[in-house]
Amino acid sequence: MTVMGTFLRDMSSHVAALVPTVRQGSAGDIEIEGSAVFKDYRAIAFLDEKHTRCALFIRGQIRPQAAVPIDLPPELGGHVSVQVKRARRTVRITPGAGEALPKIAIRLEADALLGDQSGTGNALSEEMLQAVSRGASQALEDDARRLIRYAQENLREDIFGLGEIIRKTRPRLWARLDWEKDFPHVEILLTANLKVKYIGQVGKP
Repeated sequence: MTVMGTFLRDMSSHVAALVPTVRQGSAGDIEIEGSAVFKDYRAIAFLDEKHTRCALFIRGQIRPQAAVPIDLPPELGGHVSVQVKRARRTVRITPGAGEALPKIAIRLEADALLGDQSGTGNALSEEMLQAVSRGASQALEDDARRLIRYAQENLREDIFGLGEIIRKTRPRLWARLDWEKDFPHVEILLTANLKVKYIGQVGKP
C-alpha cells in the first residue's frame, strides 16, 4: 500500500496516521528522517528519526533495506549501522477478566546485516556479532518502550494500530472498549530480538 493509501486508511480507522519522510543514504539505501503524526487530518506531533523507526517496527511496517543506526557501548563497536533484511512483528492480545482492560504483548524480530562501523571493536568475530545482536536488541527494546510511554502518556493516541488489531481479531472485546479513552491505560509489553550478521556471512551455511 502507498503512503497516501495508508494515511487515508488510518484516518478512517482508530489509528493516528504516521507519515514518514525518507532520504537516500550515501550507500544508496533508504534512511528515515522522521515523521508527522496526524489525527483528524491535522498534524498533532512530530517524531524524530529514532522514534519513527521504532513506530514502524511496532506497526509491522519497517521496510527491507532500511538502514538502522544503533549506538552501542565502545567495547561493542560504538556506533554501528545495520540493514534490515527481514522483520516480523507479533502481537498477542490477552483479554482482562470482567471489565478489566486487555494486556498487549508485542514481539519484534529482525534479521539484519552489519553495515558501517565507526568503533574499534572487532565486529567480524562470531562472539562480537552475538554481542552486537544482544546490544542492538536491547537498544530497540529501550527505544520502543520509551515511544510507547510517550504515545500513552503524552500523545494519548494509538500510533501503532493496536486498536485495529483488536477490532479485527477480538470483536467481542472491542465492543466493550472505548479505545481513545482506554488506550493510555492499557498495559503494553514489548520484547525485541535482532539477529545481526556481517555481510560476508550471507550465503554461508
